[in-house]
Amino acid sequence: MLWVLLVFTILLLALFIYYKFDKNDDFDKIPGPKGLFLLHNTLDFLEGPVFAFYYFRQLTQKYKQLFKIQIGNKKIVAIYNPEDAETILSDMKYITKGYPYKFIKPWMAEGLAISTGAKWAFRRKLLTPAFYFNILKIYKIILEENSRKLVENLQCEIGKSKTDVEHYLQNFTLNSICDTRRKTFKEDDIVIKDEDITFKGKKRLAMLDLLLQAEKQGAIDADGIKEEVDTFMFGGHDTSATALQYALMVFANNFDAQERVIQEYNDFFSPLDQSISLTDLAKLKYLDCCVKECLRLYPSVPVILRNIQHNVKLKDHVMPAGTQCLILIYDLHRREDQFPNPDQFQPERFITDKSTWHPYAYVPFSAGPRNCIGQKFALIEMKLAILAILRRYRLLPVTKPEDIVFTSDLMLRSTKPVYVKFEERT
Repeated sequence: MLWVLLVFTILLLALFIYYKFDKNDDFDKIPGPKGLFLLHNTLDFLEGPVFAFYYFRQLTQKYKQLFKIQIGNKKIVAIYNPEDAETILSDMKYITKGYPYKFIKPWMAEGLAISTGAKWAFRRKLLTPAFYFNILKIYKIILEENSRKLVENLQCEIGKSKTDVEHYLQNFTLNSICDTRRKTFKEDDIVIKDEDITFKGKKRLAMLDLLLQAEKQGAIDADGIKEEVDTFMFGGHDTSATALQYALMVFANNFDAQERVIQEYNDFFSPLDQSISLTDLAKLKYLDCCVKECLRLYPSVPVILRNIQHNVKLKDHVMPAGTQCLILIYDLHRREDQFPNPDQFQPERFITDKSTWHPYAYVPFSAGPRNCIGQKFALIEMKLAILAILRRYRLLPVTKPEDIVFTSDLMLRSTKPVYVKFEERT
């Protein structure tokens, strides 16, 4: 009898705590799958990360604008409509990263990707000059050289039935990020044909130089330098390698797109040209559309996580303070009302349809004040690598889009290697 009374008392106490501290009317009004008492939706995610990825896709189809779930005491709202995405991404009040980033904090500490408040604002201002256009012109030379090395390294794959490109692309992007982060250039260091680079006698500093200069001025310490170097090593190589991996798979499955990219290049330049300026690279509109369409279909970072510290008025609901907000970029990019035939590779949509999109419907590099500081660098890197590969090789399909099985992660990960086949152009 005493045991029954004890259990009953515990249940009453649990009910009291739940309704006193856990219940929130604004959160309860948001649609979402029903959960079990106290456990909420926790059991839905015990089947593993692959199930979780596709379960989220099911929920986005059922709840067309947003949905809520609760795992333990964590209240989570997932949004994938551009209006609500703009509300969160455009406002400085909502720049604090979400709970899962704590798991990578031991590695990156509080670098630009994780820090918030005054620290984030200072670091962002400090590092922005590392991506000014004149600096990107210099980085372009390094990226071209590394693209040529990548092409040569791939030569050994000719004749093989399939190639797992991840290792090659990881090496390419890692070497590129290391080379561009450590160099300082002066006016007499390099001559660039047909480029208007004016140094005015000043040094143009790469990222590491900017950090070391700030250390001398007492604005940052050695730990701070390590934080930012680690952050850029992650943000500058793993994300780019992932994007390139899926892009090569897409091109392999779209032969006409490969040939059109090469034809566009040949219309502007000689097949013997080994270098292309950023001004000329911008002329390759179809290549630009292809890269953007690959990033729409396969965003390297498929979800943005924010810790909501103030009540937020969304389009149709209020998201309460204390909520973890997931902005599902993968699903935002595949909205039929923004991108007709959203699962199809249609690069032309970036010419014909762009004016009809909501400005926050396409955010492969996030958007607003906390957008990716290196997005221009990443786009240049992708274009130069793809161009170098396609000028030398034809890509033949092995892995098809429908073969890919994704798993839940901060990055868009496949459970199996992504394969393509390389064939030498004659």
